[in-house]
Amino acid sequence: MTDPQRKPIDTGPDIGPVLSDIKNTQRETLRRLEAVEKQQESISTILEKIMSAFPDGDVDGHCRYHQLMIERTEEVRRLRAAIQEKTISGLLWSFMIFVGVTVWHYLKAKL
Repeated sequence: MTDPQRKPIDTGPDIGPVLSDIKNTQRETLRRLEAVEKQQESISTILEKIMSAFPDGDVDGHCRYHQLMIERTEEVRRLRAAIQEKTISGLLWSFMIFVGVTVWHYLKAKL
């Protein structure tokens, strides 16, 4: 029943296109949300694969292992450099002594 004194509400321009735009926007938003959820699942799968590479999932332990390996490599490098330095130094001293003894014997033989 309509009230004869009640006037119809003026909704302005046709509301149909506005509702259609809202519905289209809602569909687009849902489509984007589904795409984000798929990306999240993909990222979760990748993260699980990455975490499975670490023994018992221990990322910190893995990092510490690499730090120890880096320190060990540095120690080996320093040791190798020290050995080379001492070897070259020893060879130079040996050569200087050899030259000195040779000159001494030469001078002793000539004088």
